[in-house]
Amino acid sequence: MEEEYLNQAQVSEYVEDDTNNISPIEINDVDRSQNMLNCLPFKNDENNTDNFIHLDLKSINKLEIKRQEVIKTNNISLNKPLGLSLEDGVYTYIIFKCLVGDEFIFLYEKVDDVNEIRTKHKNYLAYCNTENKLVYVAGEFLKNDKFTFNFASGTFMLDKTSGEGDREKYKRLIHAAFPNLSIHINFTINDTDSFIDEEFKKITTDNPLYETHYKQYSTLFKTKQECDTFGVCHMYCDPIWNRNAPKKIHRRCGEHCPQRELLLKLKNGGKTKANKKKTKANKNKNKNKSKTNKNKTNKNKTNKNKTNKSKTNKNKTNKSKTNKNKTNKNKIKKTQKRLNRM
Repeated sequence: MEEEYLNQAQVSEYVEDDTNNISPIEINDVDRSQNMLNCLPFKNDENNTDNFIHLDLKSINKLEIKRQEVIKTNNISLNKPLGLSLEDGVYTYIIFKCLVGDEFIFLYEKVDDVNEIRTKHKNYLAYCNTENKLVYVAGEFLKNDKFTFNFASGTFMLDKTSGEGDREKYKRLIHAAFPNLSIHINFTINDTDSFIDEEFKKITTDNPLYETHYKQYSTLFKTKQECDTFGVCHMYCDPIWNRNAPKKIHRRCGEHCPQRELLLKLKNGGKTKANKKKTKANKNKNKNKSKTNKNKTNKNKTNKNKTNKSKTNKNKTNKSKTNKNKTNKNKIKKTQKRLNRM
């Protein structure tokens, strides 16, 4: 069977029928969900090793925001068709409108792991450039030889299917959306059990997000304890997450915290402990050098003074000798005159 797009006419008629009582959830502001798990088990299929992976979730979210911006800028069609040729697996889905008068949008993505980087229901709405978004139904579906839907979306469907007959009206909405696939669509008995189970808490190198998102923004650890320690440090001691970190080093930033050295560097004006010691040593060296130069200068001054004093004394001695010679010469002249008179 070929893929089928959501039937706009049937869904529109269904939700506008008062007997079905489908009231959309109006969403104003949409912030990307930051609720993710870290230090998950990691299986490296290339070298068959088991580790724990710590993800830089902030950087990973930035990558995903850029991807969504490309879709918005290039006006790529959001509506996705559904068909039996779809790859088997677990998916999240949502039916919504960007504006009241717009067409219905059916979006889904395959779940790669428990963090749902691309598959959180709230994040789908980021594709809309409008302030008010209208959500009609959201949940998960399991694809194998058929489709099994549930309404497990804590963000939008909590308490929406708890009343008598509530689940039935949302089941009819899905059937109305894909009439040609109706015979291949089933539903879970309740919505308490998610298809995203414990298996999704393991990350492997086969995960499609590993190459595109995780590999460049992750750190591997041998034990979960090492990973958790790093995670605590990352939260409390990394200036990116904690703006006050450089001003006051948090008590959780212990000796083994990878960010501790960076914080000390920031606190010491861009110098680490080692650099600070080196700077202090250089400062003392320069101080001693300055003292030595000062001593040399003073010594030179003393020697110069001595030389000048010696010269002055010599000049005085020479002057005294000259004056003495003049006196003796005058005496001789006087004596000669006296003798001539006789």
